[in-house]
Amino acid sequence: MKKYFLILVPLMILLSQCQKEPATTFIKLSGRVLELESNKPIPNAKVGIYEEGGEFLGSTWTRLLDSFRTDANGFYHYEKHNLDKGSSFFLSVAANKYITYDPNNYLITGQEVNNLDVVLSPYAWIKVHIKNVNPFDSSDKIILSGNTYIGNSFEKEIIYQISGNKNLRITWSVYKNSLWRHFSDSVKVNAHDTLKYQIFY
Repeated sequence: MKKYFLILVPLMILLSQCQKEPATTFIKLSGRVLELESNKPIPNAKVGIYEEGGEFLGSTWTRLLDSFRTDANGFYHYEKHNLDKGSSFFLSVAANKYITYDPNNYLITGQEVNNLDVVLSPYAWIKVHIKNVNPFDSSDKIILSGNTYIGNSFEKEIIYQISGNKNLRITWSVYKNSLWRHFSDSVKVNAHDTLKYQIFY
């Protein structure tokens, strides 16, 4: 037994001395933040780089690694070294009057990623004027965006915040004289504009 013990002790010391430092990696990113469809650059957009780690099929954690702003032409550049190998990274981009970009895909570490452009959808608004102009009786109703409005003298204005620079389908249903009728329309609202829309039923 002593013999084995005398062999194991030096072996353990030797193995402990041979352990290497944890492997590290880097990320290098560059690109632009642009507006949907118009491709206009978005200056002063906030770009956040997040690191995610954890155990396989176990608990995970996410932390903000760094954040910075795009320049006047919407460009950004980021470089970071001495990061733990095995971690995943993703970016989140936010700007005033734009829908925040939170991608599900993760960045590959250990290589340079150029032209990583991010496209943000601008907010826009639609003001809908609803009015029952041909009343039948008090059970008249209209359903719009999941809301039901009842009455033979109903009138209301509603403002919805939507994504601009893209087509939006509006659907509504009207109930009168024990009959349902269904309607739809397609509209497009420019970035940061408000579109006035009427539904007279």
